[in-house]
Amino acid sequence: MKRIVKEYLSFTRKERTAIVILLTLMGLFIAAPYLYTPEQLPPVDTRELESYLERQPAATRNANGKDATVGDGKATIARLFLFDPNTLSAEGWQQLGIRERTALTILRYRSKGGRFRRAEDLRKIWGLATADADRLIPYVRIPDGEQPKTSTAKAEWSGGKRSLQAPVRINAATVEDWQALPGIGEVLANRIVRYRDKLGGFTSVEQVGKTYGISDSVFQRIQPLLRLDAGGQPANTRLDLNIASAPQLSAHTGIPEAIARAIVVYRKQYGPFRTVADLKKIVVLSDSLFQLIEPFVHVK
Repeated sequence: MKRIVKEYLSFTRKERTAIVILLTLMGLFIAAPYLYTPEQLPPVDTRELESYLERQPAATRNANGKDATVGDGKATIARLFLFDPNTLSAEGWQQLGIRERTALTILRYRSKGGRFRRAEDLRKIWGLATADADRLIPYVRIPDGEQPKTSTAKAEWSGGKRSLQAPVRINAATVEDWQALPGIGEVLANRIVRYRDKLGGFTSVEQVGKTYGISDSVFQRIQPLLRLDAGGQPANTRLDLNIASAPQLSAHTGIPEAIARAIVVYRKQYGPFRTVADLKKIVVLSDSLFQLIEPFVHVK
């Protein structure tokens, strides 16, 4: 018996050293979870942002960051981008989340000579839901050549007002320049200038028509004579992302107000933006929306 114990249970010095090292390593691996606990970041309370997103019926987000609209009882993946309604194909309309039937209606309207003169003309399309029109109008871009033309290059108004020799640059026009337009009196001219100053400058000709007191008929008369300043965005008029309100963001950049409110909610939830690129962290903001917003905002 002693011979068997000595033969099978005796170890050389090197073997004993190896056994000790092996047992030590095994002990360290077993004890490691108790000796080291990774730092846990405090959980971010996203309830307010999630609650806001759940309340938005017109547009939600899918896992790929695309917009999803609901139509005909099923979800349709939509991607918002700038477009000209006079040239967009049926496939393009469907990418915007418009039903195939409505897209074909638009193409038939164009084939019969119908033209979109301004973004609001989308509302004239039979079958296009109001929510869809509201969602798409900010992305409509119609070249100046498609706007209604005046019968003469020189427009003359009655009432002793001076003749208008050149189009009005909407971000540089004075009160007197606005008064020279038909249907615009002193009160309305001052109101336009105050509205422009409140926005930090117009970003589209259509924004002039949103001034309180301008009727649709008056705006249609003056629209062909209005021009956005070269370069689009006036210098030094970018909005500060960390102080701008949702209405200001929507009016200044042209994004839907629901998206503007989401930006403000995100800012309250996570704190001030450090860079404009931080907007990309917002799940409801697609790349096309970011490109639309970026030229009009900054972070101080």
